[in-house]
Amino acid sequence: MPLEVRLQPSYEVAQKLGLLNTYTGLIVPLIASATATFFFRQYFRSIPEEMVESARIDGAGPIKFFIDILMPLSQTMIAAMFIIMFVYGWNQYLWPTMITTEKGMYTLVRGIKQITQDFEGNNIPEYGRANMLALIAILSPVAEVIFF
Repeated sequence: MPLEVRLQPSYEVAQKLGLLNTYTGLIVPLIASATATFFFRQYFRSIPEEMVESARIDGAGPIKFFIDILMPLSQTMIAAMFIIMFVYGWNQYLWPTMITTEKGMYTLVRGIKQITQDFEGNNIPEYGRANMLALIAILSPVAEVIFF
């Protein structure tokens, strides 16, 4: 389920575990993904049964088959899921807003939003600074896609 659906229980668990205002609290709830589980399941189901039988004949058990055969075959799937989950977590606004209260823990996306909402007194929003932060925020996902 998306984070928005499981927001309250996730926040309560993070609070009870003392994960508020920590990097662990920002990262761990976004790691679990039903989408990634579904895609891996579908990918592993596409492995031919003959490959499993030939590994059994060669003496490979389930763990050896997984490590020596399935893991190397699924490197592209791992890279694709890593990219998708990283970009999803990088662009999160709601979860970092709920889990962090210290300014030192703010994410770039939250900082951009805060700069564009600065309407105190005679101050006008600093759109130039917000646009520069948006360009900086794009660099990490683009570098990751190029790397993978």
